[in-house]
Amino acid sequence: MNPATEQHIRDILLAQELIAPDQLEAMQIPAGELVNLLVQNKLLSETEIYQALARQYHLPFVDLDGFSVDSELFQCLSAGQAMQHEVVPYTVDGDTLQVVTANLFDPHPVSYTHLTLPTKRIV
Repeated sequence: MNPATEQHIRDILLAQELIAPDQLEAMQIPAGELVNLLVQNKLLSETEIYQALARQYHLPFVDLDGFSVDSELFQCLSAGQAMQHEVVPYTVDGDTLQVVTANLFDPHPVSYTHLTLPTKRIV
């Protein structure tokens, strides 16, 4: 994770008061290890971090624990395309394919996927 992204996540967690500044200072977090150390030290779970990011960006949070992709969705987006663009096909409603991603800071998954699927609108 690049330093700017990590700082942005730090700012979001502080703004939502999920962690205190003194907790972060006490941890002396090496670059790229913020999320890992917060989870390892049981200060926050990955779910809590992703929920905070979803709130920040006004996106729905989708918990994929126990979710398995309906094989029909791979007719809209192949497993290879999903892996390449770091998305999971979630549902189809008419001409709209909903995908989920854990990588909120990369604007490309949806736009790249859209280019390869001209018959479906990706959200």
